[in-house]
Amino acid sequence: MFKQSKINTFTIVIFSWAKIEPKEGVYDFEWLDNIFDRVEQQNGNIILATPSALHWNHIRLS
Repeated sequence: MFKQSKINTFTIVIFSWAKIEPKEGVYDFEWLDNIFDRVEQQNGNIILATPSALHWNHIRLS
């Protein structure tokens, strides 16, 4: 579908910190590796954004 639409550049990980760190101190990059692999197979480009916006569970009030 992306090839037919002539889309070859993807901006990823915007506001995805909760997916990257589902639990405090536990990081999961497998889903991101999968995206990189799929974009590479299509000869695409990736713009890696800042995965800001911490998950609300990670915010500590002192």
